[in-house]
Amino acid sequence: MTLILGSQWREASFLFRFLGVAAIFQPLCNTAGWLYIATGKTDRMLKWGVFASSLTVVSFFIGLPYGARGVALCYAVAMLLQVYPCMYYATRGLEITTSDLFSAIAQSLVAALIAGLATIGIKFALNPILPVWGIAIACTLVMAGLYVAIVFYLFGKKSFYLSFLREFKQRR
Repeated sequence: MTLILGSQWREASFLFRFLGVAAIFQPLCNTAGWLYIATGKTDRMLKWGVFASSLTVVSFFIGLPYGARGVALCYAVAMLLQVYPCMYYATRGLEITTSDLFSAIAQSLVAALIAGLATIGIKFALNPILPVWGIAIACTLVMAGLYVAIVFYLFGKKSFYLSFLREFKQRR
């Protein structure tokens, strides 16, 4: 943020770090909506929505005494705490299980966590050496390159994704 918007936005960058953590977990719960709709369980979707919204509002109130950082942190924690119950409630009584859902995302999540941790290490290593824009470029290249390398080679998904890209290219 400071690279693009300037140093006056430094405080906001701390908020976006917490919100970035929430952004990892929120899509997992959002996909539960597909299960509710596909199985005709929209009544359960409504119940979960009321519960999740209430938890989010409570997290805001808990964080308020600590300012914007507290609200962002409590929101991220609320998103994290919702993941398993959300998936469990969405799959309860279905042939698909919570572990099926987590198995489907495990490899991508592991690759993202490893690449993210490596990127954090690169950032700290390069901080005294490079300007902010250089660190941003290096971190982007490390994150993307390491993620692709892990998914392609460690998890053996190279042929799957390349065939998908070839098929997509042919349809255009």
